[in-house]
Amino acid sequence: MPASSMVAEAGLAFTANGQPSAVVYHRDADGALRADGVVMLAPTATGVSRVIKFHDLALVTTFGFPDVLAH
Repeated sequence: MPASSMVAEAGLAFTANGQPSAVVYHRDADGALRADGVVMLAPTATGVSRVIKFHDLALVTTFGFPDVLAH
């Protein structure tokens, strides 16, 4: 697969406290997708008013997601 078509980031969507959220993964130098944190969206009637990122990696497993996605 050409490097330009490889996924550098991935996200797994879920709901936290009634808000749309996602675990964010970034590809490391070894090619593994490692958790980078959790983002939560603040939706409004006209779109999204803000995106909040939590850098606490413990939240990833608290919500039941793996630290590393299998390739």
